Amino acid sequence: MEILVKPVKDIDLYQKADGFVLPIKDYSVDYRNYYTLDEIKSIVNRTNKKIFVVMNKMMENSDIENIKNILIELDKINIYGIFFYDLSIIQLKKELNLNVNLVWNNTHMVTNYSACNYYYEEGCKYSYLSNEITLDDILLMNKNSKSSLIFMLLGYPVASFSKRKLVSNSNFKDSIIISEDVSKQKYIVFEDKNGTTFKYNKIRNNSICLKELLNNNFPFIYLIEDDIDHDKFIDGLNLTSDFINNTIDNNKYVSSMKELFGSDTGFLYRKTIYKVTKK
Repeated sequence: MEILVKPVKDIDLYQKADGFVLPIKDYSVDYRNYYTLDEIKSIVNRTNKKIFVVMNKMMENSDIENIKNILIELDKINIYGIFFYDLSIIQLKKELNLNVNLVWNNTHMVTNYSACNYYYEEGCKYSYLSNEITLDDILLMNKNSKSSLIFMLLGYPVASFSKRKLVSNSNFKDSIIISEDVSKQKYIVFEDKNGTTFKYNKIRNNSICLKELLNNNFPFIYLIEDDIDHDKFIDGLNLTSDFINNTIDNNKYVSSMKELFGSDTGFLYRKTIYKVTKK
């Protein structure tokens, strides 16, 4: 198992990460900081860790030529994959005859191994799982999927995204917290030039399932630092690495992570009523 990290500071501070996920400026959404193509090239040149790039924006026709150029440049350097949302990325990879690997990152839609296997045949070596599925679903997908799966172990989950400028249009200058009237669920709401992101206002801490993921040879876990205290995040990263490398036991790991980040596990052990099942 390998640990991927979305950093907010210099990558040298994340010694126990196996790789980094870097959202590219102007072509990614839902993150707090972004990287230019030149910055990504510089990071690739100074580390031997695995580098993934995010291009998960819903693309415009006016973006296509720039996307082609970026894809060509990314194909030349040693990155491990591109997280994508818009299907234009698959098509452009084919048209340009590129070798770079793709990560199917369709947010709430990556929920079953049949879809993962379809996208694998379309050139997606990796799939980034939805945050709305159970541990049983994750293990089933890991057993039957041809693609290598990526699962968010720690971070604030994205609930939705809108291209509208919902924060500034409401006369707010910074990120805000809103509460949904019925469920009382709170959300972090922030925007940039591409639109507005809604995240659950509670850290998702899925460390309780790491032992079972390890026992089932799950390939990648993902830790997203955005909006988490940096020192606590580094502690969580180090604890996770220590557990994977068998230097602390499961009880110590889970209790320490709970103390740092709380115990919210979302749908991990809670089946949704919307899942279609066979009779």
